[in-house]
Amino acid sequence: MKVALAMIISAIALVAFLSYLTDRVTDDERFAHFEEACRTAQEQVFSNVLSNSIALEYYPVSGVIEQDYYPTKLASELLSEPERFQTVQLLFNSDDLSSSRPRTNLLCEGSFIISATNKDQLKLGLCGMVGGKKHYRQRQSKTNVSDVVIRYRYGPRNKYDVRKFIFLIEDYKNGELLALQSSYQLLLGQMAEKENRVWLGWGAAEGTRNCQLSPPKDFVLSVVEPNG
Repeated sequence: MKVALAMIISAIALVAFLSYLTDRVTDDERFAHFEEACRTAQEQVFSNVLSNSIALEYYPVSGVIEQDYYPTKLASELLSEPERFQTVQLLFNSDDLSSSRPRTNLLCEGSFIISATNKDQLKLGLCGMVGGKKHYRQRQSKTNVSDVVIRYRYGPRNKYDVRKFIFLIEDYKNGELLALQSSYQLLLGQMAEKENRVWLGWGAAEGTRNCQLSPPKDFVLSVVEPNG
């Protein structure tokens, strides 16, 4: 009886191991699937606008840092010369900062804006505090958000660690879609080979590889004239 049971357990373990080998994806397969997906990537501009300010959705604890698309990086570039906006806003919700944060301070709860006129103001801490000091944060309302907002949309991650990525620009007041990039991202945190694996932010966020479309700053400036 014990021998039969041991044989059954061994057979189950063998099937599980063979299934693991079959399902395991190599880095070459990941790269190939990503490149194939990127063949359908495209960008479209539907309308051009003038605005001295622009806002970006920001999810600080997303677990992914997507190179030049990452909101704080892009916001910093949009405040840089020679073409720059007078004000760049980060739009975030307190729930996006930390799901485990104690709900003890009502002043910390809700939707907020950091309105920056220079790159040094693009700092974010819990409750809008950086180094124990209040830092450029205000409550978000329908009247203090820029007329133009950059939004990020993501599809589910597939077995090749590739996900759909939509980078869109819209009119905040009427919801009109001004432009979008429809593409894909390859998430690099689970790559099999160490040299291909990328973790950023002290190991808290995966790096990505993006489809080769217009760089995000150039794309934004092709849609929104910052001297309006």
